[in-house]
Amino acid sequence: MTHTGPVPVPVPVHVVSDDRMSPRSHTISRRLSRQAANIYEMWDDFKSLEKELEDNDVSVTEWLKLHGSSERQFRHTRQKIIRFIEEEAKLTHTSVETVKDKLHRKMRNRVKPWTLDEIQRMLTSGKRINLDD
Repeated sequence: MTHTGPVPVPVPVHVVSDDRMSPRSHTISRRLSRQAANIYEMWDDFKSLEKELEDNDVSVTEWLKLHGSSERQFRHTRQKIIRFIEEEAKLTHTSVETVKDKLHRKMRNRVKPWTLDEIQRMLTSGKRINLDD
């Protein structure tokens, strides 16, 4: 089999953010932070991106199309923790802030503190996290 023309080479997508971008373009190019070190930073980062997407009429699907599977997986892991906090607040009839505080303390009050990734793995495996012990 012979090729009659050049073989197309995939070009990696580079997400660039600068002041000349429209707010919508800036929102689409934004990524979730990999530097969030605790529940509060992760929550604020996730919720601010959700609000920004909504404010600029960008669907999560549209946003994920640009960023690909690694961002999809990362968002999914963060979303598991967010949902746990929101559901725990509903179940216990307490505020989201109270649940975040309890989870943060539980993560830190250990011989080896839990990471956000460890919390996500526990939730994914179906392990129940008791915040009142």
